[in-house]
Amino acid sequence: MTVSNQTPYVEYTANGSTTNFSLTFDCDNADNLIVKVNDVEAIGTWTLQGSTVVFITAPIANSIVSIERDTPLERTSNYQTYDDSFSPKPVNKDFDSIWWKLQELYYKLINKVSIKRKINTVGGLTGGGDLSSDLNISIENQNIEPKTYGSSIKIPVITVNEKGIITGISVADFAGGGGSTIQVGFEDILNLPTTILGYGITDALNKNSNLGDLQDKAAARTNLDVYSKTAVDNATAQATETALGTAKIATTAQAQALTNDTTFLTPLKSVSAIRAALNAGGNTPIYACRAWVNFNAIPLTGTYAQSGTTVTVTMTAHGMKVGAMFYATVTSGTGVTGSYTVATVIDANTFTYVAGTSLTTSGNITRSIHVRSSGNVSSVVYLAVGEYVVYFTTAMPDADYAPIIAPPVTDGSVAYGLVASNGSTVQAANSIRFVTTNSTGSSATNFGRITLAIYR
Repeated sequence: MTVSNQTPYVEYTANGSTTNFSLTFDCDNADNLIVKVNDVEAIGTWTLQGSTVVFITAPIANSIVSIERDTPLERTSNYQTYDDSFSPKPVNKDFDSIWWKLQELYYKLINKVSIKRKINTVGGLTGGGDLSSDLNISIENQNIEPKTYGSSIKIPVITVNEKGIITGISVADFAGGGGSTIQVGFEDILNLPTTILGYGITDALNKNSNLGDLQDKAAARTNLDVYSKTAVDNATAQATETALGTAKIATTAQAQALTNDTTFLTPLKSVSAIRAALNAGGNTPIYACRAWVNFNAIPLTGTYAQSGTTVTVTMTAHGMKVGAMFYATVTSGTGVTGSYTVATVIDANTFTYVAGTSLTTSGNITRSIHVRSSGNVSSVVYLAVGEYVVYFTTAMPDADYAPIIAPPVTDGSVAYGLVASNGSTVQAANSIRFVTTNSTGSSATNFGRITLAIYR
């Protein structure tokens, strides 16, 4: 067929409901298309139907859907004289592929390859810039005052740096001696200053004067013998977060009120302030929670497709957000079972995560654990039905901590969730293993909301 002048790339902004996105260029093979959603390649979530890319699930609203043709640099036809391989159809196919690849290379050259060149100036030069426009390069201003240096009794002294650039000009007296003769004009003598002020010397204060008489008295505050105490006090401001100054120690009432921001807290007053902030009256000690987690242990199944390290999971109503931890059990394909973090949420039924191993595979997957929120918890591992291990980000001082584990409490015909108190609970400094069971029986049970808090 004929090949028209066309751009092998098109981009759309999704509205959350549209699943069909039309091609604006020729393409007869879905393998030659690169489809991305927000710069993440969509794999296994669309099909090519005629000249339209059709998604299984509509991309979320305001996401950018980009479609690019990428024709392989190869020829699969081997023309022979004894068969029909040199007919118009395969020849046309090869010529179409050549023209398509030329269009793709031209598009990438114009839109993705920078041909600009710049000149940067260093070493005392200014200017420079892009070679596509006029350039002016000059020597940096050396800040030398334009005037005549030297006289009949003065000689110019010129300072030059290692780059040959003049960095300073001054004048110096002739040094007589050694039989040399120095001539001094009468005009130079007549024009000499007649007072010490003419030489740039100001009168100093005597020892009985006050520093307040100085024009720049602020610089003389170190001489407190003659500077008034009132002036010093008035010159010292209240200390703030950005300015130096003075501040008082807070009273117990100020520390407990939690409103003063101009005083300092001592270690003893800090304890009072902390108790007030926590509404903890009396002298009973306060102990803090060292780790906590809230997770869903009801398994949810779906499918996955992995390309490189990016894994796209399709799972109905997964309910997760970016950054959430989960434990994935891969039941088919060559994907790796383990704990992961949600990288992107494409829509309510699709999300991605980054695997530790680069693979090209797909299959079935089960989300065994979904961590809703946590503190000082690195991962939650699903061992079996109702049996889990929680790993701490920072280990406890020892294994003698007090865990509080709570499955959901319900009523009616639904049994209460209980935590096993037998040998299934194993405490270590860096982890805790436990089992949740059904109160109407002794069998281990998964629950949709399990919470754990560690006190030490």
